[in-house]
Amino acid sequence: MNLTDSPEVWTRVAREENDGNIDLIDKTLRAKAPANLKADFDKAAGPALDSLRSFNSYLKDDLSKRTSDWAAGQGAVFQEVRLYARRRKKLPRRSCPRPKPH
Repeated sequence: MNLTDSPEVWTRVAREENDGNIDLIDKTLRAKAPANLKADFDKAAGPALDSLRSFNSYLKDDLSKRTSDWAAGQGAVFQEVRLYARRRKKLPRRSCPRPKPH
């Protein structure tokens, strides 16, 4: 995986969402699979569930130990947008007002 760190709340939400994906496949869809497709469903669901559980393990045991704060703040984001727009020649130098400090 190329994700080296993440804010704690994002990692927690990813795990919660992934738990929902596991539940959907393992319970909801499995229960509704037609009898004539049950074997095919089980064959496909097994590796999918293994991958989802492995991802949850990564989130819990690895990524959760490497937290960070990705917040850049209003001023930094504003400056990046202005620089990007100028590079793309879409924004004159003084066309946007500067952000007001809080």
